[in-house]
Amino acid sequence: MITQIETQQLSTASYIADSIEVQAKLRINALTTIADRITPDILANPRRLREFLRDKPLLTTLFQKGCVVISREGIGIADYPVLPGRAGASYSDREYFKEVVATGRPVVGEPGSGRFSQEPVIRFAVPVMTSSGKLVAVLAGYTLASDPSLLGSIKSPAYEDFPDRLLLVSPKDRIFISASDPMRIMQPTPKIGVNPLFDRFMAGFEGSGVTVNSRGLRMLLSAKQIPTLGWFIRVGLPTEMAFSSIRSMKDRAYLIAFILSLLSTLLVWFIVRQALRPLYNASRLIRDITEERLPPQDIPVTQSDEVGQLLTSFNVHLNYRKRAEDTMRKSEEKFRTIADFTYGWEYWIAPTDEILYCSPSSTRISGYSPEEFIKTPSLLQSIIHPGDMEFYRRHIEVFHNSYDDGEQIQFRIRTKNGDERWIGHACKAVFNEEGKFLGRRVSNRDITDSKLKEMEIAESRQHINTLNDNILKMLRIMSHDIRSPLIAASATLKLLLRGTYGKLDESVFQTVKDLSIRITQIIGLAEDCLAKAEAVDSELQIEKNEIDLRREVIEAVLAELATQIEQKNIFIDNRLGAIPTGTITVNAGKMWLKVVYRNLFSNAIKYGGHGCTIAFGYEDHGSYYRFNVYNTGIPIPEDKRSILFTKFGRVMRDGETVQDGVGLGLFMTKEIINQHGGDIWYEAKPGGNDFIFTLPK
Repeated sequence: MITQIETQQLSTASYIADSIEVQAKLRINALTTIADRITPDILANPRRLREFLRDKPLLTTLFQKGCVVISREGIGIADYPVLPGRAGASYSDREYFKEVVATGRPVVGEPGSGRFSQEPVIRFAVPVMTSSGKLVAVLAGYTLASDPSLLGSIKSPAYEDFPDRLLLVSPKDRIFISASDPMRIMQPTPKIGVNPLFDRFMAGFEGSGVTVNSRGLRMLLSAKQIPTLGWFIRVGLPTEMAFSSIRSMKDRAYLIAFILSLLSTLLVWFIVRQALRPLYNASRLIRDITEERLPPQDIPVTQSDEVGQLLTSFNVHLNYRKRAEDTMRKSEEKFRTIADFTYGWEYWIAPTDEILYCSPSSTRISGYSPEEFIKTPSLLQSIIHPGDMEFYRRHIEVFHNSYDDGEQIQFRIRTKNGDERWIGHACKAVFNEEGKFLGRRVSNRDITDSKLKEMEIAESRQHINTLNDNILKMLRIMSHDIRSPLIAASATLKLLLRGTYGKLDESVFQTVKDLSIRITQIIGLAEDCLAKAEAVDSELQIEKNEIDLRREVIEAVLAELATQIEQKNIFIDNRLGAIPTGTITVNAGKMWLKVVYRNLFSNAIKYGGHGCTIAFGYEDHGSYYRFNVYNTGIPIPEDKRSILFTKFGRVMRDGETVQDGVGLGLFMTKEIINQHGGDIWYEAKPGGNDFIFTLPK
């Protein structure tokens, strides 16, 4: 009996140890999986690395105090969630960091108070390797020591019958990590020699025994090791409580013996008093029915005494059982019909990897029958396409060994006749009414047709992108080739207008002047086309020179737009007149700044309308200039301002049904300003719109 109690207590320790082992492996596997996806490009960009950690919700679920990626030199690169000071801190003196760097294997560090969270935490760390197997960083996660999913079984109400019932011990660190008695958490273990049985547990012994603990209590102790963490769980009860059931069982045995003796006497008297024949006949009939020598039938009741009542009750029970069996058979038939006639390939896999059920659709999809999969569970992985095997195995490691619902994935299989099929795979954890994990229900769908169409669409999209690239290149070449001879022609016309080749009569002068204006406008159009082509392709090539912004850019653009300004009777408010030197010298690309002012002035003319006022000016702020272009008119609606500087973002005013352009003007303007080291933004003014931008000197 004592051995049975010891075995029962050791089973309790094993259950708790296995629960903690599973959760520890889950965290290490999760960190390892995430670490495998950290590429050198991500590692080199702290901001991108933080976003990468943020997009992994499994990390925040398993590690309540977040994760941090540490460089090989021991400096925190990025963390999430962000704790002040964690990124950038030194970890080179931390034992768990040094052990990962030295061994290249996952490590569970010493439990203790977190340096930045100031809360008791358990540290998990795994290496971040390159494809060649070189360690380049360490990914560390911090789980609260009070995390119910990791150590919650220790806090279970089922173990509150004795304060010192459970202890979770780290032999390496010689501390109690957790305990059912809160006063013992994070306290040091007894010194060697105080408790010989506990010393054996610290040395790795698993089993049970009786000893006197450090508090002077005679205890029945059991211990079970947790290999992944290097810890062990110790379960204990005072011997007075542990063996109380033996004493109470002895007392009950005496009482039961007395009652049985009394009942035996009464039974003998009853049998002698009553006729035993009807009962004997009934028992024989019942045995024949039970052993299926006779079909189920009611037992004949020939008398109304106690035997008759017993037989009547048996008949009632027999009829109830028949109805229950009929109901169960119909229910099983219904659910079997639902399961067997699903279009998808469904199966139920136990925690031991045994396949408990497989639907007949497996034959249609894979060519293998349900019986083949049930007989050989490894067949599931053997038909996975070699190119998808590693991806499939990672999914199995992360989700099939956890209680979480798995992500939906897609992979290829080789059917029995050698065909290649695409499978849409989804799995879900299965639990019984008591919450016990029963394995996973898996649904595999044949998505071959949709996947092939998807691939065809991707190839078509790639072809379209190639055509677009060629069109943009052709547009850039044409814009550049047209611009060069136009500039030469414009220069010649300007020389004619200045009288370099002789004085022109009035009619010829006006014709040449009109031609010069039109060529200038065409040059502006070519420059806009070139800028838009490069903006779409995100390949702005800006050559900077020292230029006079007023003369070479602003006045040149106003000259291009002079006809539109005159036709719409627009008033130009030039606020550059107060410049002491008369010039604004900047180091910039002249063509690109002309594109900026051409877009801003053109928008002001378009949306300011007939008779509006367009004002422009500048401010000297020491290290940079601040410029603006303002026009009177209706301010841009607030709900449309967010798309002003976006690619292909166009603002349609009330009453407009058709828009000019493709929505690249302000996007291109912002790109040009940013490439020059400045910024641009919009401000709504009473009765007008103001676009403001900066340029460094």
